[in-house]
Amino acid sequence: MKKLFFFVSFPLMIYSQPFSLEDTATRSSVSIISKENLDIRIFRSINNSRSKFKDRLLDITDRSVLLVSLLTPLTQLAFSSYLGNYYDQNSAVLTASSQILNFTLTYTTKVIAKRKRPFRKLNNVYVRKSLTDDQYSFPSGHTSSAFANATSYLLRYPEYPQIYIPIYFYAATVAYGRNYFGMHYPSDVLAGAIYGTGSAILVYSLRKPIINLKNNITGNYSDDNKSSGARNAFYFAGAFALSVIINEFIIRENTNIMLHATPESSGLSLKINATF
Repeated sequence: MKKLFFFVSFPLMIYSQPFSLEDTATRSSVSIISKENLDIRIFRSINNSRSKFKDRLLDITDRSVLLVSLLTPLTQLAFSSYLGNYYDQNSAVLTASSQILNFTLTYTTKVIAKRKRPFRKLNNVYVRKSLTDDQYSFPSGHTSSAFANATSYLLRYPEYPQIYIPIYFYAATVAYGRNYFGMHYPSDVLAGAIYGTGSAILVYSLRKPIINLKNNITGNYSDDNKSSGARNAFYFAGAFALSVIINEFIIRENTNIMLHATPESSGLSLKINATF
């Protein structure tokens, strides 16, 4: 419980003071750059640095996050179960558990903090055409989900950097893109990275009871000490490739197909909008 409290409270400390332009303006006479002003300055520098290459690359990674978060543990679970490798099967269960914990903490914090997104608060912000119904900015759910995946694989396969380094690069690209597209402040993505990393670490620390629970449900009482090694990198690569195919050829931006989770004060609203 102490670990859970720390991972929840530390990002909230980042948000302990209001991030408003009005507040920044009242302190403009002070020679010290405020935390709020620095947050907005960094956001502006990223959001204003436009290029066609980044438009395309960051759009692909940004729209892939939901599917990658779902498909990576699911494909690993399916193939490892078929091949009878229970270490990798357990890894998939732990990754999925990290995502569930991260999702719960991230969206609970959004409802508590209720920070408006930059494009809703600031003027002259570049925003791409497709927007989310989720009006809250702190912390970044895309970033937290990407870092939960990356950290889960780091903890389970520390001797295989070819597995976790590409996933961390992907997570960092997603985090940058959230500023680039005007959806989050830098402090939002920092908090998201902390939430995702912390969720994976917490789940990993509880891996024995989680794996025992899985074994009791499935009836597989096998050891957890032999992985299939570097080939686990293909699960993330395959999930990312499949997400790109689905987004590019099935879920196009001009079709208004969208699956999103919207945190509200009364709870979490899950919506699917589709127009063909």
